[in-house]
Amino acid sequence: MTQPTQPTHPRRRRVSRFVVTLIALLVLAFAAEVFLRADVGRAGTGALPIMQQIKMQESLGQFTYAPDPTLGALLAPARRDQIEKADFTYTLQTDHAGFPNRDPWPANVDVAVLGNSLIIGPGVGFEGQFTTLLQQQLNGRTVLNLGVPGGGTEHLYRVYRKFGQTRHPKLVIAALWVTWDISNTFHFHEWLAERSTLDYTRYRMTYRQTHRESGQIESGHLARLRTSARGLLGKSYLLRTLNAHIRPALGPQALTESVELPGGDVQYLADREQERLATGFERAGVPNMKEIFFRPLEQLQSEVEAQGGRFVIVLIPCKEELYAAKTYPEVLRAIQEVKGELASRNLATLDLYPLFRQLGATQALFYRLDMHLNEYGNRIVADAVAKWIAEEQVFGSTEG
Repeated sequence: MTQPTQPTHPRRRRVSRFVVTLIALLVLAFAAEVFLRADVGRAGTGALPIMQQIKMQESLGQFTYAPDPTLGALLAPARRDQIEKADFTYTLQTDHAGFPNRDPWPANVDVAVLGNSLIIGPGVGFEGQFTTLLQQQLNGRTVLNLGVPGGGTEHLYRVYRKFGQTRHPKLVIAALWVTWDISNTFHFHEWLAERSTLDYTRYRMTYRQTHRESGQIESGHLARLRTSARGLLGKSYLLRTLNAHIRPALGPQALTESVELPGGDVQYLADREQERLATGFERAGVPNMKEIFFRPLEQLQSEVEAQGGRFVIVLIPCKEELYAAKTYPEVLRAIQEVKGELASRNLATLDLYPLFRQLGATQALFYRLDMHLNEYGNRIVADAVAKWIAEEQVFGSTEG
């Protein structure tokens, strides 16, 4: 006699449906991952969301650094490294000290230029960086490039004291790139305060992964969890695509991703830079951020002038400030605060924002993906600084 079939328990049916659904979702996710990877392989990185393309551009061809006890890190000295990225391929050449100059240095220099990676010629190399172009316009006068990738205002002061002061420059230029300088200054301040055993370059690159928004170090378990999550996000094309489309929708307003200029040039904009610019000087746990940022500049001006030299701060915008301000005016908060402080502290300033807005309206001054100045942008900075030097008669009334 056939035994009657026992009905499946409702709980088992629910578990079975859940397992089947989970397997189906995993299969779909796997298929989507395979499709996206194949699609990117066929179409190149352009098939990825814009912010992901920007991050991939940054991760390729990283600079080689050497530790420095007072500056955290400098470019490795005496190297010729070929840097290959989606926007360009060029050779980064460094001198005996780790700066993008030709050896030997002259005993005395006419102009010393301080700044972060913006001034070391990413994409254009030694011949195209604005300091080389500036020297060509100054009738044989010498220009020394003392740029430090990741540097902030404290770096500017320390680099001048360590490398520039003994060369007795007649003019010292501090090139401020606000989109990164505030954060770089903050990270260096934190690195010094914590007496971190981490190499400074690694410290600043991993700061968001290892620190809470409050500025305090996360627990080891939480830091590892966040690092693992970011690692998974970085490896999965599917997760990166979803993240890139979901994050803007969660913000207070859509951020500008790209602009096409009348001549056909395209500029891709980073949401990270727009959000950072909109925070101005606000850094959790550091209420005196403005003083930390501007005090080294005041020290620089005072010490340069005490030696009989001239000092000027050159303000150079980023592409997010040029092209995102119309729809997201908060990106101008940082530079507005900077200009106010520079004026109140009587710090000499050459403001290139108006010139960049005018010329950048029709032709790209930056690379498509990369954040740095292209050949045209470097030329514009060199021309503007040379013009200011002539008008100010820095080297006398008969010389440019």
